[in-house]
Amino acid sequence: MNIDIQAAVIGAKGFIGSNLVSSLKEKNVSLVEIGRHTPIDDFSDHLINMVFFCAGNSKTFLSKKDPIKCLEESIISLFTYLTHLRYRKFVYLSSASVYPQIGTHRT
Repeated sequence: MNIDIQAAVIGAKGFIGSNLVSSLKEKNVSLVEIGRHTPIDDFSDHLINMVFFCAGNSKTFLSKKDPIKCLEESIISLFTYLTHLRYRKFVYLSSASVYPQIGTHRT
């Protein structure tokens, strides 16, 4: 199989994704930027060398406020990309804000 696209960054407009895009462009990596409203079908016929998923919800307070929306935006969108794209490697990136503060425990 020939690789059509070197890299795809899902969540390319977010904090992590935009920094990753900048870094990849500095290294002259050919890439596509996939945002929230990018039709996934545009890429389903291409073989992508490496997909970077940077679109998870890092705002844990939103998961408490609207858990269904959080599920749709994080887990279901991840599953959709995993099952609809053709890729060699898939990298899931997230921020430390999804974890509780070190040294704090809930009782």
